[in-house]
Amino acid sequence: MVPGSAEPSVRQDFDLREHDRHVLEFLSRDPSSQVAFQGIRRRLGIHPEQLSRALHRLADDG
Repeated sequence: MVPGSAEPSVRQDFDLREHDRHVLEFLSRDPSSQVAFQGIRRRLGIHPEQLSRALHRLADDG
């Protein structure tokens, strides 16, 4: 979980993989918005399987 003090750029001291960090930064820009899986994939240029795994890891970590 990212503390409230972390600005849109996720702090480097969290143990996140590169894709996890990119996804988290993207989603933290506007937390109240809804974005489809394909929209995230297109915006970040991440392979669907990599995005799926990143989302699962982030969800599991809370």
